[in-house]
Amino acid sequence: SLICPVSENLKQTMQECGIENNFEVVPNVVDTNLFRIAETRTKGKKKIIHISTLKEWHKNVRGMLRVIKKLSEIRKDFELHIISDGDISLATEISKEYGLLDKIIFIYPAQTLEKVAEMLRDSDLFLLFSNVETFSCVIIEALASGVPVLSSNAGAIPELVNEKNGMLVNSGDEKALFEKLNEMLDKKGFYNKEELRRFVVDNFCYRVVGKKFCNIYSRFIN
Repeated sequence: SLICPVSENLKQTMQECGIENNFEVVPNVVDTNLFRIAETRTKGKKKIIHISTLKEWHKNVRGMLRVIKKLSEIRKDFELHIISDGDISLATEISKEYGLLDKIIFIYPAQTLEKVAEMLRDSDLFLLFSNVETFSCVIIEALASGVPVLSSNAGAIPELVNEKNGMLVNSGDEKALFEKLNEMLDKKGFYNKEELRRFVVDNFCYRVVGKKFCNIYSRFIN
């Protein structure tokens, strides 16, 4: 009776592919009890965090790491922490080639959800440079943790990220990513953590998304 894509972008793409039905967007959900703002933060270098499968065709790992290398040539006050439940060999190889592994770039295999939430809370900026995305749960997890986002504008990401909670660049535009990353590192503390979190609580928490599904099922049952 109804198709429930997680974003307007996915809905439009399905329709462009010739899928005909009634559509109603219901977004992905985030555990706002687990993903929350840190009471205290570790001091030291500014921490950028990236969480993904690290599939090159999808996440543009090479492009992201080229930008990190270029940035490391003009400033040394940051670190990039990468968490992946996928194959970390490409990111590890490139980071070694650049001489940045375990110096500026730190790579971790799959972590528990609790550990991911802890590492997000201790970060200053979430970074994503994808070629395609249907939603990106990690973005709302970062925002729920009070962490601003710098991302490509792939797929549904512009539905989540705006000037109030981060910055966007065109997919594959390494020059723009370099400029915005450099700018955002200088804007540490510029974003209101509570406002970042409020956006997620108001739109993507269990209560809100659960209510959307409850209303949908109630309509069709009745």
